[in-house]
Amino acid sequence: MANKEPKVKVQNLTKKFGDLLVLDNLNFEVEEGEFLCIVGPTGCGKTTFLNSLTRLYEPTAGEILVNGIPVDPKKQNISYIFQEYSSFPWLTVEQNIRFGLEIKKTPKAEADANVEEMLDIVGLTKFRNYYPSQLSISMLQRVAIARAFATKPELLLMDEPYGQLDIDLRFKLEDELINRKYLERAEKSIDRLINIVNDLDTISKLESNMNQLKMERFDIVALAREIAEQAEMEADRKGIRISVKGAENLPSPFWVLADKHYIGQVLVNLIINSIHYGREGGATRIRFRDMLDRILVEVEDNGQGIGKEDLPRVFERFYRTDKGRSREQGGTGLGLAIVKHIVEAHGERITVRSELGAGSTFSFTLKKVGLQDIK
Repeated sequence: MANKEPKVKVQNLTKKFGDLLVLDNLNFEVEEGEFLCIVGPTGCGKTTFLNSLTRLYEPTAGEILVNGIPVDPKKQNISYIFQEYSSFPWLTVEQNIRFGLEIKKTPKAEADANVEEMLDIVGLTKFRNYYPSQLSISMLQRVAIARAFATKPELLLMDEPYGQLDIDLRFKLEDELINRKYLERAEKSIDRLINIVNDLDTISKLESNMNQLKMERFDIVALAREIAEQAEMEADRKGIRISVKGAENLPSPFWVLADKHYIGQVLVNLIINSIHYGREGGATRIRFRDMLDRILVEVEDNGQGIGKEDLPRVFERFYRTDKGRSREQGGTGLGLAIVKHIVEAHGERITVRSELGAGSTFSFTLKKVGLQDIK
């Protein structure tokens, strides 16, 4: 019996732009039902690789086969979600989602059903007659995701599809139909894979110093309050109360010198972690202490806690203290690893104190900026 042809087969794929070699003799296969994640720092050629697969870029050399024949998006059912949102400004939300179905000459009844389903999944039914200029960036990205899935593609390519979404939407994505129905269709794996890829990319950038820290002075308490407000919807589902308190002996605002974007991600990861592992009706507290030339930031919960045997490993990649619970909640196992990388990239330390059944406290320091340094 002949071996089954792989879904995708790439042989000796090479791409140059003038004298610049971006892809060098790539070879791989992807079987039916498999997921392939490409991870690497900014500028390593991930987008060029995807553009070559779709023939947006003509390869310099090599062969790309889908179902054993040369790739041709015009003839094969392939969808591509770009890194930056893409929509046709002269078409409504509904028309944008329907666009691929019309190109493929999908029967009207089937197309209508697919469009209605996707509008429901991404939560844009009420905005079906809106034009792109009337939508937020995050809503535009939902349109792109819906358009890609409406054709029920046999091959789906995604280039950091959540890259344009703000922190607020990341919380919402965990609660909306886009996760539940989307995951059912994709065997409950794609969304988690996207998060893993994004998290691994963040770690890769930090480790390779591709992303230099953008140090600036900002009010750490104000940032914590902003993120806590965005997390309230997530916390309300478990009846968890989030509080942010500054130390009375600190001046207000509380200024630190750090990369505001990355420290925001640290707070997001720690707060979400405290909610996921917090008890029903519990509390998450963010507190600050004056440590002379440092500000100590603490994120505390009264949840399930961490066992002594697990404490030394909580910052390891993919390590989970409760594997079944983490999978159920969609965690990537990388959140705390990213936190540790970011804090250490600032030359600071992060620690954890915990007791089973009593809760956990994650603490890290940031360089304090005195009032005399603020202009």
